[in-house]
Amino acid sequence: MNSNLTISVYKNEDTVYLAPSGRIIAENCAKLKRAGEVHFSSRLERFIVFMGEVDFIDSSGLGILVRLKVRCAEDKVKFIILSPSAQVGETLSVARLDAIFDIVVGAEAETLRRRYEVEDNLALARDIMPDDTSDAPPKPIDGEMASSETWGDAPRAKEKPAVSANQLCKDAADKVRVGQYEDAAELYERALRAEPDFMPALNNLAIVYEKKPQWLPRAIEMWERVLEISQRLDDKKHGDRAERRLAQLRKHPKQ
Repeated sequence: MNSNLTISVYKNEDTVYLAPSGRIIAENCAKLKRAGEVHFSSRLERFIVFMGEVDFIDSSGLGILVRLKVRCAEDKVKFIILSPSAQVGETLSVARLDAIFDIVVGAEAETLRRRYEVEDNLALARDIMPDDTSDAPPKPIDGEMASSETWGDAPRAKEKPAVSANQLCKDAADKVRVGQYEDAAELYERALRAEPDFMPALNNLAIVYEKKPQWLPRAIEMWERVLEISQRLDDKKHGDRAERRLAQLRKHPKQ
């Protein structure tokens, strides 16, 4: 399976525009994280990630996008997902992240692409190299652009593939349908250990915790966490739901 990921970076005084191409998965998503860290500034007005050339994104990649969104929200920088591919769009919808992200498509997206994807804005590839470059190819000389650079993954011993947070949530939902709440809670907890801010797991674990009276303190704690993260992400839908459930549980703790 091809796990190569290339990232072109375009930037000017008030905007950073990342254009990843390929697959964003656990093995390489640190490149996207690094690109965001290197080029982020609180002086920015907008941070754009063009996702039209991304063939696949897993829960680790989604986690990086959420972290970028949180970082931007903290500094009041507008975070935009631009023209997601069909596969990425479906993944965002399944994970219910389309309600969190500002997603721009169509004519407006094409206008933004023409504005920022110009050679004068293209950053050097060396600006987004990972911190540990001992196994990476030599850095390009001045003038060599990010669009031509691909970083291969270092050889590693074979290991059991990690189960994605999204898959763990699907497995947990199956357990809920047959009333196996303990197993469902364990699966949602595993998903959150993998992706601490993964909203589907947070929201559904809070619901599962309401199923048993002895779990109600956990339910309240989890809804508080949902509310906190929703506020950071400007996610009104999940935030409003968390506020309603907290009010109900605190008023009638046995219901």
